[in-house]
Amino acid sequence: MKFLLSTLVLLASCLAIFAENKNSKVFESQIEDALECFRGLLINGVPEYDFPSFNPLVVPEGSVDLSELGIEGLSGRVAVEDLYIAGLTDFQYSNIKGTIGLIPPRYIFQGTINFPLTTISTKYDLDVQYADPVDVRVYGAGDFGLEAVNFSIDIDATVTVLGGINISNLDVWVSLAGLNSFTLTGYFNDEELSAQIVETVLADPSGLVADYAQTVNDLVTELVTDLVNNGGGSDDGFLSDILSQCI
Repeated sequence: MKFLLSTLVLLASCLAIFAENKNSKVFESQIEDALECFRGLLINGVPEYDFPSFNPLVVPEGSVDLSELGIEGLSGRVAVEDLYIAGLTDFQYSNIKGTIGLIPPRYIFQGTINFPLTTISTKYDLDVQYADPVDVRVYGAGDFGLEAVNFSIDIDATVTVLGGINISNLDVWVSLAGLNSFTLTGYFNDEELSAQIVETVLADPSGLVADYAQTVNDLVTELVTDLVNNGGGSDDGFLSDILSQCI
């Protein structure tokens, strides 16, 4: 969870640089410097905050109470065992652009972050409920894994500066070039269903990601906007420390 929050808050907070640097080239260069700083933190970890290295990430076991994310309607628990994630430190960035709007005073950031090859494998046990707009429950226990090719995130954000830094618009669009492999067992505790899902996903992985891109955008936008504008979530000092090092 700290990886998600720190990454999103870092990207959003980079926009605050514009308040001091009206030159877009300076702004764009400092954002690239901040991303490289964060790459170093991902590689080395931050031991004082129990933030592990992601080069690669290896977690013998762990769990997340989804109600703590603060997303309305979302609850339940996700537990993992022998979690392995590789490729997150190899991200690439491109199309970094910054522009200034005068009425109202605002700063606009656009950019793309791409993960050339991402590998995930784990044993999982989940029971998740989502009650918006209708009640949905997802559960099961088994194995999950994938090797994703060129998972990309396109970011378009507008930040206003009157009365403090606030996100007035945020779009986060995900895309995927393909999958080298995909494994799933135990979904709804149904092996036949799991096999059908694997077949469907491997048939058109990029199309499936495109189908759910709007849903991902809505969830991420809500989480990050609340975090930046309203101070949503909790901070044990970790996020503040990351920002002080990289911004």
